[in-house]
Amino acid sequence: VGIVGPVLSDSVRKVVSISDKYHLVMITPSASSSGITELSPYIFRNALTRELQGKYIAEYAVNRLGLRRFVVLYPLEEFGFDLKDFFINEVESLGGEVVSVVSYERSQNDFKNQIQKMGGIDDDNLRKLIKDQEENNIEIDSLGQGGQLSQPLVEMGLWSGDQVQNLKISLQLNYDAIFIPGFYDKVGLIIPQLVFYNIDNITLLGASGWNSPELTKMAGKYIKKGYFMDGFYIKSKRPEVVQFLESYKKNFGEDPTILSGQAYDTTKLIIKTIRSIIQLQREHILSGEKLIDIQNSVYVAAEKELTQLCESNIKPVINGTGIVLHTGLGRSPISKEILHQAVESIYPYTNIELQINSGKRGERNHHVEELLNSLTSSESSLI
Repeated sequence: VGIVGPVLSDSVRKVVSISDKYHLVMITPSASSSGITELSPYIFRNALTRELQGKYIAEYAVNRLGLRRFVVLYPLEEFGFDLKDFFINEVESLGGEVVSVVSYERSQNDFKNQIQKMGGIDDDNLRKLIKDQEENNIEIDSLGQGGQLSQPLVEMGLWSGDQVQNLKISLQLNYDAIFIPGFYDKVGLIIPQLVFYNIDNITLLGASGWNSPELTKMAGKYIKKGYFMDGFYIKSKRPEVVQFLESYKKNFGEDPTILSGQAYDTTKLIIKTIRSIIQLQREHILSGEKLIDIQNSVYVAAEKELTQLCESNIKPVINGTGIVLHTGLGRSPISKEILHQAVESIYPYTNIELQINSGKRGERNHHVEELLNSLTSSESSLI
């Protein structure tokens, strides 16, 4: 009737021909590559896509956290490229800026070169820079000029001739956050090295690859401000999550992972569909209807039901009624240009009831009132 899986995106691509040949519904609980579900009408997923992750963490960083300037440190793997691109595109569409993009190899354990490209400087070199500036009377350029991402900042020090006592130096950065779309094992190595090179008071952003208790063990004491997104939170208070957690621990003696949760939901969907179809067939039999090849009829009905459940119910239609503004058909069509403008206006925070010049609360009708007055030759308008 249906298969839960495969787990990996590459594996999904390899079984597309089998799925098409036998009309076999496959629901992957974890494959996140873009375009996976477009490969076959029988391939579905119950997982966060990379596009959703990249876009949402960017939107959260800009609109919720108020961050504007970013550095991206990404792995040279397919998921790293995808998450990087989706994140950058979303940040820029929201008015933010990505000031540097740095890559690393999956096999790396030492990230010195990458961190230095991001403006990281160790303690010895920080002191040396300050000493050189003082001895040679070097004027420090403003951050951002010539691509400069960082500069030493003297927070405290007592100068007595050539001697300096109680010198405290920090690193001033030209960006607000770092997006690291890697897995916890490498992120757990990167974060302590960031701190070693004095990038230690910055907001860190991640994707679902961060979701592991091992990351906390490896780098928890170095993370001051960190955010990542995923589709499952083990400490959720939602009744269905609590019930699932208790049942899982009772049967397996350990906490479930996100893969466990998504596979559970996917399996429930298939089992529920099968049971509903079997019940429907029973009702046909009890009503006296003669069924030929019951097993095949159950299979065909279940396949159809699963396909319909995973597809969107909203379909494009042709309006042949003669009624242009038809409420039953979604009113009137919207041009792509207007739709794009609407998305750009309503997706981020806007000044819908804010007077930008004065900073005071305004009226939302003000944005279109003058246009309506001109259009209708009226003195005033009310919406």
